[in-house]
Amino acid sequence: MVATKDINMGTLNYNTISYDTISYDVIRRNSQRNAARKRAAIRRRRARRVKTNIMIALVIVVLLAVMGTVFFTTYAKDTDTVVEKYYTQIMVEEGDSLWSIAQEYMPADYEDINDYIKDIKRLNHISGDTIMAGYTLTVVAQK
Repeated sequence: MVATKDINMGTLNYNTISYDTISYDVIRRNSQRNAARKRAAIRRRRARRVKTNIMIALVIVVLLAVMGTVFFTTYAKDTDTVVEKYYTQIMVEEGDSLWSIAQEYMPADYEDINDYIKDIKRLNHISGDTIMAGYTLTVVAQK
């Protein structure tokens, strides 16, 4: 507080500050208060930013957990059914084709005869569509 002299009364008045005689101490205290307020505002902004980043990280973790649960339960449902395949070997006779063998030996779990023919080719390492009499083929058979 700065004491100024009241001109009219001739006494000291401690309640009024003359703006042309503000002391250096008042200016320094005000600038220190302003700096402290700025630092406090910066700390609050940083704290808010940290809280926001933590919330975003938590949301991402929860989303990943939900997506993982959905994926793995869906995957588990698909792999729960165990299909047992039985294999047998047949001798190709004169006049046999992959199509005729597929019609004779294809199990009920195949939906398409072309898929069954592809499996026969894969099992026996056949690249083309021709087979010769006397070949021994491994085929998936019904139980």
